[in-house]
Amino acid sequence: MRTYARVLFTGAPIDYRKELQVAFGDYVEAYEGTDNTSRARSAACIAPHPAGNLSGSWILWKIENRTRVRRTNMRKMVTSDLIMQAMNATAAESAIAEETPEPGEVATQQPAETVAAEYVVEAAEARNPQSDLMAAPVDSENAVKENAIEKTEMAVEEQDAAGALAVTTRSGRNVHRLVRYMQVTKVSREDWKMAASTIAIEAELRMLFKELKALHCVRRAAIKVGTKILKSHMFVVEKHLADGNFDKMKARLVADGRDQDAEMYPDKSSPTVAMHSMFTALGLASNKPWWIVFKIDIKGAFVQTPMKGEPVYMRIDPKISQYVLNMFPELGDMLEGDGCLYTLLLKAMYGCIQASALWYELIKVFLVELGFECSETD
Repeated sequence: MRTYARVLFTGAPIDYRKELQVAFGDYVEAYEGTDNTSRARSAACIAPHPAGNLSGSWILWKIENRTRVRRTNMRKMVTSDLIMQAMNATAAESAIAEETPEPGEVATQQPAETVAAEYVVEAAEARNPQSDLMAAPVDSENAVKENAIEKTEMAVEEQDAAGALAVTTRSGRNVHRLVRYMQVTKVSREDWKMAASTIAIEAELRMLFKELKALHCVRRAAIKVGTKILKSHMFVVEKHLADGNFDKMKARLVADGRDQDAEMYPDKSSPTVAMHSMFTALGLASNKPWWIVFKIDIKGAFVQTPMKGEPVYMRIDPKISQYVLNMFPELGDMLEGDGCLYTLLLKAMYGCIQASALWYELIKVFLVELGFECSETD
């Protein structure tokens, strides 16, 4: 039996009903959510291509502001003369300007509310008076699914009642990965006393405090009054090889970026490679014998990136603070009355809002200096 390459690569099934619900160039009305005002709840869009994610979303070209958005809830409409005139006008403007427009950022946010019982017929008829397509009521099962689609932005991994690793996707489906893809298992705090866990925690703290000097201990009184101090969390996991055999224990100290003010960091963009770009490169490499394909794992990528902007402080909880003091007794004077150590972040800790953007900026400059070029499609 033949299996689609993307299924082998990701371990997740494909919902063809969504992947093939529209075709290239189709005119669709994409659901935009509602705020209980007279604002239209759908937007006129043109469908270029599927997003290639687990939920079966599509990348759409929004006619109103000429940007790309990612949507799951949409309705294919009859292409009216009004839509064709709008597209022809856009093409004419591009020809006159004689320049290629920069690809707009893919809007990652999804509408917050998706349990509407019907599509917005008024908006569709206003843009498409010739269409006689009427929206049918959505049953309760589909309403629940669409609610899960739009509220969850990314696929998250969670442990189900049976203990098997499940991937909860924006399509509302639980995709159980094959055993060979289950390569990480979280270790509870009760098991931190194991020798392997202790070694992993000490290795992580040694890297942060000594090798990379990502954290600098400060007195609580030295922190400006009113400054938000982030909490920290230590995660310990068991890592397994692709064949399922145990590899090692790994620890990661992360900052709780949920306490940061997102408005202070408007530019958090950290583009990643698109699925179609990756498979295009792999397809070319398979037919070009002189191409060499390899991957690089940069250890502690974020914590090698210098922190920029306003100072960010993090509190290390008492249990982890004791690990630090056992390794670095000279920091005993920095221990506060609550049993915690307070640190200034010198490097972009995992969990910080701006960490991925700072890392992307650093690695991009480095690769461009080596002669690499950015892909215009990702």
